[in-house]
Amino acid sequence: MLAIVLGYLYFALTFSWTTLQGAVSAQSATMIAYTFDLENAFLAVTTLIRYFGSEGTSDRHLFRTLASYACLYAVCAAYYNHHVALGVAPDIGSYYDVIIDAPFLLFAVVAWRSSPAVVVEGKPSLFVRFVHSGSPLLLSLSVLTLSLLLLYQRQHINLGIIGVVVAVLGYGLRSILSQVRHIETEDLLRHDRSTLAELAMHDGLTGLLNRRAFDEAIEREWRIVQRGDQVISLILIDIDLFKQYNDSYGHPAGDACLKLVADELQNSLLRPADTLARYGGEEFVVILPGATLAAASAVTNRLCERINQLGLPHLASPFGQVTVSAGVACSSSARGVTAESLVASADRALYDAKRNGRNRVEQAG
Repeated sequence: MLAIVLGYLYFALTFSWTTLQGAVSAQSATMIAYTFDLENAFLAVTTLIRYFGSEGTSDRHLFRTLASYACLYAVCAAYYNHHVALGVAPDIGSYYDVIIDAPFLLFAVVAWRSSPAVVVEGKPSLFVRFVHSGSPLLLSLSVLTLSLLLLYQRQHINLGIIGVVVAVLGYGLRSILSQVRHIETEDLLRHDRSTLAELAMHDGLTGLLNRRAFDEAIEREWRIVQRGDQVISLILIDIDLFKQYNDSYGHPAGDACLKLVADELQNSLLRPADTLARYGGEEFVVILPGATLAAASAVTNRLCERINQLGLPHLASPFGQVTVSAGVACSSSARGVTAESLVASADRALYDAKRNGRNRVEQAG
């Protein structure tokens, strides 16, 4: 829309000094020549700005070609318009006309040459950002300039007023659209950050919280325990003889086993406050806020029984199927221990369960 208005305003400005039969006076012809100079200078400057603000190889080659042509054309056209057309050879058809061929020959040569590779590293410079942000505004500025020239002439006042209004509305609309795109980009980046944060806190195989998420969760729950005389329990669960399972059935079957066990453990937890995470390898950990040692032991026995009910074959196990061992620990702020010591206690209990025959639950002493 702005381009159409710009073209019409330029047409109206030009024909305010001339007619289809030519310029009405020598002064009008001079004004037309200066108008052409202004137009050509505008094209030369803008293409140069875009060239220096280009980042990629193809963009630099394109705008280098356009800038070379526009700059030489501006110089040749200015010489021809002022010295030839208004002076020694006012009629078309003289030998001076070949001057205008020079920019087109240069355009062909520069466009034909191959462009060397340009590698741009790091973030764009301030000038590049300024060019990319400000270039679209030049169209509105051009419409405004021609509109003011028409108002200055007082021949097309209404058209000049319309041009000013269109330039202002075009600039405002462009600003609104830029703001909308900026908001959309911010929303997309915020969504991507949330997605990445979610992925960073979950185990890729089982979909459970990972070790990093567990460390944050246990510290968070432990701070709650420290604020009051509350209890927290921890369960460490290990799949029995999982290395032998992988050796017997292969790693794809081992991955499937881990997923099944993880899903069963997750579905067996009844309280939303309970947190299940993959602790590492074939180990899982459960945080039970507010659960006493007796309550945590009951939950652990239920979890182990649910795994037994899966009936996953395990020929290398003395039980003939996949089983788990578990260690349970419970602590409170009144006992003066830390979250790390609670994990260590559960780990010792898990070791006792393995040493005492596996497929069993042991409580920390």
